Amino acid sequence: MPVTRTLNPLPFNDLEPKRFEDLVRQLVYDFRPWVRLEATGRAGSDDGYDARGIERLQTSGAGPDDDEDRDEGQADVSSVADERVWLIQCKRDRSIGPSKLEKYLDEIKPEERKKLYGLIFVACCDFSKRSRDVLANWCRANGLSEFQIWSVSDIETMLLQPKNDHILFAFFGISLQIRKRAAATAVRSIVTTKKRIHRILERQRYARFLIRDIEDTKFPFVDNGTKPRWLVRQQTEFDFRGVGFTFKDYFAYADGNQNWDIANAYNLAVSDETNPWAAEEDGYADQALRGKIRQFNVNMPGQDRAKFRIEAFIPFSEIMVVDEIGDAVFGEDTGRPTLYVCFQDDRPVTHPHINVELIPAATDRFQPDKKKRIKYFPENFRVELK
Repeated sequence: MPVTRTLNPLPFNDLEPKRFEDLVRQLVYDFRPWVRLEATGRAGSDDGYDARGIERLQTSGAGPDDDEDRDEGQADVSSVADERVWLIQCKRDRSIGPSKLEKYLDEIKPEERKKLYGLIFVACCDFSKRSRDVLANWCRANGLSEFQIWSVSDIETMLLQPKNDHILFAFFGISLQIRKRAAATAVRSIVTTKKRIHRILERQRYARFLIRDIEDTKFPFVDNGTKPRWLVRQQTEFDFRGVGFTFKDYFAYADGNQNWDIANAYNLAVSDETNPWAAEEDGYADQALRGKIRQFNVNMPGQDRAKFRIEAFIPFSEIMVVDEIGDAVFGEDTGRPTLYVCFQDDRPVTHPHINVELIPAATDRFQPDKKKRIKYFPENFRVELK
């Protein structure tokens, strides 16, 4: 099952009561065309109002030709301004049942109820159908024309709307729009990296790249007793997994029963011709040992010859910088294209896609089983697998 990334429930109960009222008032701002939206709850003596909204409706009793008969500068006295008063109640209770909700509603003074046009009741919990029915019946009994009940789920839904992203960030430090922009920036970076590498491969397919640790400061010099934090490898693949390189390549033996052995004292992927630091790598063999291993391979029966290859992918997301020109070192006429990546344990961070294959000359390639490794090559050609 794929892993999904979700947003944890917002901690409304961690807000102070006044801050929760501030949050609700921010969400209410575009609920109606308010003339005033008052934070009455902050004053202490609020007559049961946590916030009060004054909505004004303009109605005109004038006819279409009255403007022509009115003297210049004379006010339109026929316009009637209707004000609607809304009560906004905010509760941070973790649970509000029907009886508790009715108790809160009854605490609104009768003389204040007569002034109300509408009510918005907001709480940090969910409401049952019975609780919602209680609110509806109370509002009708007290002559309110409109009412709203906002549960914790309703508030979260509002905050997750793009228009309220600034409110979400102001109260909880979370911005979904910033996350989206960051994700888009990351994708654009990957696409740019792909284009640059593709440009290199158009000029030279299966190019040899210099792969460098982005944190290394010693290139191109190697201290005695330390391994360089860079290497040269030939590119083999270019797809959704990233850039594929042959990291290890050995002469091998394989029979029809998938028994196998490798001459892994000599890594063919490490080349003196293209890698000035080849002697510092594991699997580097001197000229004499190379000659012996190559000759042994030539003398093997053709049907038993094979290659053991480990191909790994560096994801585009792990490639920090692409240097298409590279640096000319140790007498090279031209630089080698260079990828700057993060290293871990003296090797680049690679994708989980790693191909470990035996490629026989006479049969289909297969995944080698460690239990089926036999001793075919001389001991000085072999290194035990870890």
